[in-house]
Amino acid sequence: MNLNLKKLAAIAVTVLAAAQASAAPVFDNGGASTNNGYGIAGPVTGNGSTSADDFVLTTAAEISSVGFYFNNYNGVTGWDGKISYAFLSNDGGRPGTILATGEGRNVRQLAGDYAWCCGDQNSKLIEFDLQASFAASANTSYWLRLGSAGGPTPWWVTSGTNGNAFASGSSTGASLAFYLNAVEDAPGEVPEPASLALMGLGLAALAARRQFKQG
Repeated sequence: MNLNLKKLAAIAVTVLAAAQASAAPVFDNGGASTNNGYGIAGPVTGNGSTSADDFVLTTAAEISSVGFYFNNYNGVTGWDGKISYAFLSNDGGRPGTILATGEGRNVRQLAGDYAWCCGDQNSKLIEFDLQASFAASANTSYWLRLGSAGGPTPWWVTSGTNGNAFASGSSTGASLAFYLNAVEDAPGEVPEPASLALMGLGLAALAARRQFKQG
């Protein structure tokens, strides 16, 4: 391939890369508070030692990752880094039917020390990717439940005292500290399939022209 063709190929790759998806925040339930924390050690398919809070999006979105505030009595270093999640329907102001479950992927601790109700440990902000994106409709109540976190007594930290959170199947009256990110197109116009096809034809035509001149 000659230099011009290489340049055109590089441009094509750049255009395609611009169409890649990125994540943007679509819901924020607030940061960590000193109020309380609730257990997230149990499997998300049940109520035992799991915690959940509700959310509503103003526009439909493909939720791709979750951030939440975490601690346990040994601090974040006593945690094995595992977390499972479930999205549930709303059933009269409480968690309803499970709509999707999965294990957190690419679990990471973000920088910073945050409020914590108990002991001398600080809570930490944890973010993870969903195993598969969750399609949430606009103006619809859903619940996010977390569980299966290892370590001694893992907790999901609250964001306040006035909320709808459930812990181990019971209402707490608190809100849990978390946010949701969703897939969005990167800035710039995503090329239509026809445009990409024309780009490929252009590369082929240029290659043929070069071969004709060299012949």
